[in-house]
Amino acid sequence: MFRAVDDDAQLGGFVFKNAPRLAPQLGHKIAVGAAGRIAARAVGIVGFSLLADSSRAPIWPEGIVGSITHVNGFCAAAVGRTDEFAGIGIDVEHESAVTADLWPLLFTVEERAWLVQLADEQRDRMAALLFSAKESFYKCQYQFRKQWLDFTSVRVTVEGDCWKVCPASSKSLDWIHDSFIGRFSFVNQRVYTSIVVRAAR
Repeated sequence: MFRAVDDDAQLGGFVFKNAPRLAPQLGHKIAVGAAGRIAARAVGIVGFSLLADSSRAPIWPEGIVGSITHVNGFCAAAVGRTDEFAGIGIDVEHESAVTADLWPLLFTVEERAWLVQLADEQRDRMAALLFSAKESFYKCQYQFRKQWLDFTSVRVTVEGDCWKVCPASSKSLDWIHDSFIGRFSFVNQRVYTSIVVRAAR
């Protein structure tokens, strides 16, 4: 069960660790690295430096997949072992981060139509949710597909406290199927999203 709070949490078999007190005092890169090391320690990995590759994706130790997210005053990492997970994605955004002028760049026609019909007080929150869900999914899939995706390549639908990813139109995304379902929560004016893809058995 995914819990988005300022405490440690678990989602399935991977550990979601945060370092909310690090970000204000430390530089961005140091806080991100610290969150990654804290999360990795929870699955028994110690003594490594968390670096980034040319695409700015974190380079985890062999046998580990993971994801990092940060927003002002908050930094978190989630990791798992590759024998359990093919990919992990987490993201956090402020509820007011995605304004209407950004919608055409980030959302499909169907997503924009869904946002428009929402009540005014829900529209910004749901726009932030859609954006965050896409960020989580893109981080997750990159770990096993190594594929760059446009924000409008996929469409996100929301039901309950879950979100689902579907291809928007491209036939090259026919590997996306119904099992790509993530979770979300709104806490303290932020939206938290997560998704995992299990390793093939």
